[in-house]
Amino acid sequence: MKEILTKIYNLKSSRSPKETKKIKLIHLLTLPEEEREKKSIEDLSKLSRFGITYIQHINEPYTELPPKDSCRYPDRVGMNPGYYIKTPGVYGCYLAHKNAVLKEFDDDVDFLLVCECDCVMSVKPRKFYNELLKICNTLEKENDIVYVNLGSDAKAWKRSVKETINDSLSIVDRTVLTDCLLYQKSSIDIVKEKFLNEKWDGVDLWQQEVFINHRKAYSKIPMATQLKGGSLIERTEDSSFKVSYCSGVTCKILGEKSDSKYNIKFTDAKTNKLIHSDTIPVNHWVAPFRKWYTKWRITVTEEVSQKEIFSEELDLKGKKVLVSFESSSLGDNVAWIPYIEEFRKKHSCEVLCSTFFNNLFEKEYPKIEFVPVGSSLENIYASYEIGWFDNWDNKEKNPNGVKTIPLQQTASDILGLKYEEIKTKVNIESPNRPIEEKYVCISTSSTAGCKHWHEWQEVVDYLNSKGYKVVVIQKESLDYMDLDSLENVTHPNTKNIQEAITWLYNCEFFIGISSGISWLTWALGKEVILISGFTDVLHEFSTPHRVINKDVCNSCWHNKNFLFDKGDWNWCPIHKNTERQFECSKSITFDMAKEEIDKLLR
Repeated sequence: MKEILTKIYNLKSSRSPKETKKIKLIHLLTLPEEEREKKSIEDLSKLSRFGITYIQHINEPYTELPPKDSCRYPDRVGMNPGYYIKTPGVYGCYLAHKNAVLKEFDDDVDFLLVCECDCVMSVKPRKFYNELLKICNTLEKENDIVYVNLGSDAKAWKRSVKETINDSLSIVDRTVLTDCLLYQKSSIDIVKEKFLNEKWDGVDLWQQEVFINHRKAYSKIPMATQLKGGSLIERTEDSSFKVSYCSGVTCKILGEKSDSKYNIKFTDAKTNKLIHSDTIPVNHWVAPFRKWYTKWRITVTEEVSQKEIFSEELDLKGKKVLVSFESSSLGDNVAWIPYIEEFRKKHSCEVLCSTFFNNLFEKEYPKIEFVPVGSSLENIYASYEIGWFDNWDNKEKNPNGVKTIPLQQTASDILGLKYEEIKTKVNIESPNRPIEEKYVCISTSSTAGCKHWHEWQEVVDYLNSKGYKVVVIQKESLDYMDLDSLENVTHPNTKNIQEAITWLYNCEFFIGISSGISWLTWALGKEVILISGFTDVLHEFSTPHRVINKDVCNSCWHNKNFLFDKGDWNWCPIHKNTERQFECSKSITFDMAKEEIDKLLR
């Protein structure tokens, strides 16, 4: 990192005697002799005429693999550009901003203005300065505003306005781009603390996340903009078209001809349907929102000549593909894993998979390479994420709304496979019976109040009367909720999931609720009596012993009008805090469960 103090105009300041604000402008540069940066220098240095201290920071391009351990998303660190991939350029840009703040933001500065190498004023210098003073005056009154974005297109932020301060500033819930940022003195400790202690990311995304609970603002008059062409901090020396199939598809155009523009089309080759198109200059990228598997065809056409100069179609054969599970729930992991194997076989590709229960699957699916969650991997050709995301009906992450399909179909849809139920294979380390007596396993607990059922003692008593021991398989102790005061049961207090598997594998059958243990028992090939009212029958695996009462309110899990709140134990979207709360479960009687038990006892 080199720091050079360059031309500070010795012209007499035009500030009035009343204006005593100390404003320092830090210009982040990479190749100051290149034409585009020359234009930025020529433009921004004019502000020194008004008493603004103008300082250049010349940053050496970062060329090594960025540090993964200190990144907010270590699994997305890589050398090659791609959708949200943290490249050396991204890290270099972050470092440039960090060093500017840590080195130049001190007690002698009232306001710190940080501008990137492609930044120019979008208004005349005098107007820029006058508007800047207005903003500074406002900030002195609104001293809890951490920073103000003075650049970017107003269209990019108007949708996120939370509050209008005056004709100069609007408070927003998020900001985009970082070409021209203004910090005030009152925020110096907050900003420095974030740069010193928070893990790094692309600067724009980093700002959104670390300052999510702080006030930030946009100038209502866009005062700065970016020159055409990509930031040199992010540029590679290649002049080519780079396509990445990681977390969707991205096409990036790299080159030196800043006046050229290219039309990029993303087509679903299977249906021949155009999904997205856009026109971009060199050193820019574009990506459709769709993240699930699509047989992409990408074509690039030069805007002026209309000549197609690049074309590529996705082919995964022999390629390295990462599939990562975004849910730590046992049931989700058990349900989804068979489709990873089907995907591998269909495309004849080398699949790496990160689940939260790798030890359950590694021996049963030997042709899949299982990797720890969050692993930093090189040379990944394509990647896909399997999960239930914040907006479960978001067609960007899944072609079908997940509330309307079986849990397993979540994985088959995202991976572009035809759905049919597939029994999962799990590793059984100790298959020998733990006891000689006949026994039935039950599991009563789960992650939300709506899943629970309350007539377990009747079940236990009935099974005991038929000569069966009842074994409780769950990590919770016998004084926990539904287990409290439960009599005549065995609780082996299993220390790990393999001990639980031994008990489940040797039981006569299993009785449970909509939980991971039920999915695990099904995978072991045992008969499962599944008791659930908040989910519809279609949600779980097929079983002839599904217990639900359709005569009361039920299946709220699949109601598109309600989003499940995992932080609310008493989530009951229709009848919460009424006598009917959880009636979907409470109305399921012991006799309804007994009917299914009797079928298995015959």
